[in-house]
Amino acid sequence: MSEIAFEELISSSSNQYTFTALLIHGLLGSRDSLMDFARSLASSLSTSSEWRMILVDLRNHGSSVDREGLSPPHDIPNAARDLANLFISLNGDWPDVVIGHSLGGKVALQYVLSCAQGDYGDSAKLPKQLWVLDAIPGKIENKSHYEELGKILHSLQTLPSPIPSQEWLVDHMVGQGFSKFLSEYISSHLKKSGEHLTFSFNVEGVIQMFKSSRVTDYWVLLEQPPKGTEIAIVRTESRLTWDPDVVERLESLAKRESDGSSGKVSVDVVPRAGHWIHKDEPQRLLEIMLWVLDVIPGKMENKSQNEELVKALRTLQTLPSPIPSQEWLVDHMVNLGFSEFLSGYISSSLKKSGEHETFLFDIEGAILMFKSARDTDYWPLLEQPPKGMEIAIVRTESQLMWDMNVVARLESLAKRESDGSSGIVSVHVVPRSGHWIYKDEPHRLLEIMAPRMASMVQPNL
Repeated sequence: MSEIAFEELISSSSNQYTFTALLIHGLLGSRDSLMDFARSLASSLSTSSEWRMILVDLRNHGSSVDREGLSPPHDIPNAARDLANLFISLNGDWPDVVIGHSLGGKVALQYVLSCAQGDYGDSAKLPKQLWVLDAIPGKIENKSHYEELGKILHSLQTLPSPIPSQEWLVDHMVGQGFSKFLSEYISSHLKKSGEHLTFSFNVEGVIQMFKSSRVTDYWVLLEQPPKGTEIAIVRTESRLTWDPDVVERLESLAKRESDGSSGKVSVDVVPRAGHWIHKDEPQRLLEIMLWVLDVIPGKMENKSQNEELVKALRTLQTLPSPIPSQEWLVDHMVNLGFSEFLSGYISSSLKKSGEHETFLFDIEGAILMFKSARDTDYWPLLEQPPKGMEIAIVRTESQLMWDMNVVARLESLAKRESDGSSGIVSVHVVPRSGHWIYKDEPHRLLEIMAPRMASMVQPNL
């Protein structure tokens, strides 16, 4: 069993890791294409957990070009099976997260589909997350830029050997009627081999893989994602790539309520990015991904209301400036699929600034603080409160917010007898109150708090 070439990055200086992410490049690329992004991702994640990044060269690309045993057909299913074979060789240490760009996104979709179908054996484990970067999940229709790429790949079969220089190749291809941008992109994949220039990919093989990527269709996977797996589509705004009907279908899947029997789909748009999102807007892509990746070892469960708030906060980054009005913002967010309640709550934080409407908070800062709130864990403090201190938890009855195991843990701490060496924990429930207890039930909250605060100033008799 032949293996594709790969490289491993581990964020920990001790070479230990808890989670693994697999990164898959696009057509004509190599593992180097995603190396900078992988380093940034590993560094960003290292504050909360240790990660291993596996970057591969797909068959017919990079250092895998010369690997024997990667037999035809050179299609998306076989490229995905190469990934499975790699992880089998790595003692079955399967990836928790899979990230694929462009053609690599199609390979990643096939990998998850085959894992779910049991094609890789009983030892194969589904990833918790699949990130598809600017790859259409279905068949690719006859779009002009795909047609041009297909033609230019075929033209490479007729080139002289050796190729004189990069400049010669650009001039030659432009002379054949191809765009200068695409001609320069193709020529950037030339490499020195002795005295000659050769391509960093196998021409015949990539043509077959490109054809396969255009006819493969993974809508069935998005319609029914495997239970426990999130498929996150990150796309550009390009209308050349993304037809309105495809966009609408994706958005519909992302808005669909899950009954727990399957995974879920999310969609994020990166404004102003070109096709190479990880190079054009790496910071924005990191912001999108870290929201989700950081909660794998997380401290807070992925409650639906938390997820909706996360998406709403992200959406604020894409709003026009200035914002026309509160009413416009509510309508805009409701049309994007957010609840009327949350849309109204967000819009209530607008304020007049001259002739314009601005938010009462800094969006980027609020996002970072919310992320921090989700990740922090203070159970150790409640298990051992400082001597002389009472920690009073006042909660609602909401079962959406308060899991039964959390409630039971709090009640257990509140009932615990104190030996005087530490403080105490108390728990109070305010019936019929919403999340904003101090507004919904201020008198009940005062009844709980005032006597305890007054006792602090009473003299000891």
